[in-house]
Amino acid sequence: MERVMIFIDGNNFYHTCRHYLNQNPKVDLEKLAHLLVNKRPGRHLMRTYFYTVDEPQQQGIITALKYKPRFMVVTGKLVKHPISGHTFDPTDASTYFTEEKGTDVNLTTDMIVGAYMNSYDTAVLVSADSDYKRVIEEVRKTGKIVEIALPEGQRSELKKYADEVIEINEDDFRRCWIGPYVSQISP
Repeated sequence: MERVMIFIDGNNFYHTCRHYLNQNPKVDLEKLAHLLVNKRPGRHLMRTYFYTVDEPQQQGIITALKYKPRFMVVTGKLVKHPISGHTFDPTDASTYFTEEKGTDVNLTTDMIVGAYMNSYDTAVLVSADSDYKRVIEEVRKTGKIVEIALPEGQRSELKKYADEVIEINEDDFRRCWIGPYVSQISP
């Protein structure tokens, strides 16, 4: 039985899905994890790691996922930087931009440690972020398989570094959707 761990870059996944689906994604991440594992027979889900920021608007998903079996939520932070030429006011979003901190490092660390500790046979990375190129290369050097999971047709430099690419199509989203699904994808 092939042991699989899934690593989801929450912010990156949200934005790539939003672009693909033309709407805010309402995905049941537990169903998505099982869907990704079951894309190939003979696989067993060991754990799913979900990386997000520890912000008030994320508390609902953080709390829900913490109690799911085989889920680990790892939080980073959102840092506010003043926009040049503006007086910084943390209560006025027009005076600053935000930067996510910690997600890439946390995901990379967990993926590499898991590979070296022989915690999985296959890592499924759910992200289109090209910053993960190096971690894919390092994990593959340990003899582990690395798969990238992306919405169908999504461009990503990572595809050429992974062993396999899993395309998540509209039917997959429909099966993982929370509530009724209405297609917004342009024909």
